[in-house]
Amino acid sequence: MRSSTLVLATAALIASASLALANTVSETQSYGPAVTDWGTTWIQVDDGSGTGNTITVEVPDPISLNFSGFDSSLGTLTGVSISVAETTSGTVRNTNTGSVTAVIASSILYTWDAYLPAGLDATSILAGSTVSTTVHNTLAGNTTGPTTAVTGNSTGTLTSVAGDDLTAYASAFAIGADDWGSITISSTPNNGIAVYTDQGEVSVTVTYTYDPVTTPEPTALALLGSALFGLGLIRRRR
Repeated sequence: MRSSTLVLATAALIASASLALANTVSETQSYGPAVTDWGTTWIQVDDGSGTGNTITVEVPDPISLNFSGFDSSLGTLTGVSISVAETTSGTVRNTNTGSVTAVIASSILYTWDAYLPAGLDATSILAGSTVSTTVHNTLAGNTTGPTTAVTGNSTGTLTSVAGDDLTAYASAFAIGADDWGSITISSTPNNGIAVYTDQGEVSVTVTYTYDPVTTPEPTALALLGSALFGLGLIRRRR
């Protein structure tokens, strides 16, 4: 009887301690819908060949999504997870520029980036891409196909690992974001072109994992009381 009472008391103590588990809280910021190529600047630079030729390069100029950061009054920050979701919409119109029938397939390729204030799992830029639904047309010579609505979406997630410095996420911070679109096309024979309009929206969610401030709860106090009662019985029976 003594041993079973001891087991009961120990189990109650363990149960009361297990009530203090890690919790999560999230905040979300987004930009758009807006015509893509926002957050990106394209410039001409010398290609380095010494011939005076230039190339077009992308210069990130991301918009800022501002977050309030982890509320330290909740407890101790132990982890951060960042999720990005892109949704896109637009139109595509295919045209056959040749004199013979062409099979044309086109879609919009969107590319997005999220620039973090501090690296998570050795990564400071979360990137992804979206390909819209594809428009297929078989067009006779010198024919323009109908304007067709297209959509797309993509996601990406990055989570901290043990040893990451989460200081940057413990107060207000910003995540930079950009999004740009381009057309992809295939044509047989090679006499098809396509034009498009598009809009993109990027949404960023930051989830904080934390150990909550430990305050006795009614259930925990009841379990602790049971444990102490059990220990009292053990002492009385000795």
